[in-house]
Amino acid sequence: MKKWSKYCLTATLAGALSLAAAGVALAQPYEVKKGDTLWALSRRYGVTVEQIKAANNLDSSLIYIGQILEIPTNKTSLASRYEAPTASRGISIDPSTLGARIAAIARQYVGSPYRWGGTSPKGFDCSGFTLYVFQRVGINLPHSASDQASLGVHIDKGDLQPGDLVFFHTYSQDISHVGIYLGNGKFISATNRGVAIDSIDDPYYWGPRYVGARRVR
Repeated sequence: MKKWSKYCLTATLAGALSLAAAGVALAQPYEVKKGDTLWALSRRYGVTVEQIKAANNLDSSLIYIGQILEIPTNKTSLASRYEAPTASRGISIDPSTLGARIAAIARQYVGSPYRWGGTSPKGFDCSGFTLYVFQRVGINLPHSASDQASLGVHIDKGDLQPGDLVFFHTYSQDISHVGIYLGNGKFISATNRGVAIDSIDDPYYWGPRYVGARRVR
């Protein structure tokens, strides 16, 4: 069976590191180590990914081992990054309704092609697909299945609702694939067949590889 080792983004990319133009107060420079992501660094230092990118003139969220990054010292509440845009206007959002919106948006992209590192309808990888869909409702996710698995709250399989993130190990015991639960035992994800809907309990592939679920609202 073909191993789906290219589902989720782990590669990194160089970026310009000039900081003076960003106009941001800076901490000590940080040297990127194996396994680091901008999302992990943002949580570690209590700043947003966008602030780190701005401080280092990065056009993407990709970084490389040995790269020197300057980490802004100004703080931004991470909780605000998970609020849908209407929440800032004082409108209460029913989480189940938001989940249904997420599921409905995800369905629009069935058949979109697979592309390593892709985050748009021109081509998605698994975490790029969930990132894109959640951005449509004002929720920012990191471009990594394992990092997405650290967000929100754990959901038991029997309590899954549309819009929940579901996780799988496809080529190791680590989390390597993520999709969006649609209801009735179905989930949608970017696979090597493109964006497709599958059964979460498929006995031949997905069922034995299911790891767990998180609700990010």
